[in-house]
Amino acid sequence: MEAPEKLLDGGNEQPVIACYAQSLKKRKLVEEIFGWAKTVGGLRKARFIGLAKVKAQTVFTLVAYNLTRMATIFGWRLNSA
Repeated sequence: MEAPEKLLDGGNEQPVIACYAQSLKKRKLVEEIFGWAKTVGGLRKARFIGLAKVKAQTVFTLVAYNLTRMATIFGWRLNSA
């Protein structure tokens, strides 16, 4: 891949715009996870004192997020209706 300076100086901005669009998609995926962890998982505020306990809270929250995703992907979710 060419250096970013060559892409911008050559007048062809399409590759730069495409890379930025990919970056925004990846950012959305990451921010979704942190948003879920803060709202549903309770990571907005640490509930415990001590680094080891806060790390454990974070790990358990992200495990719960992964299980939720797996339930959606594999169709394990129960219908509430």
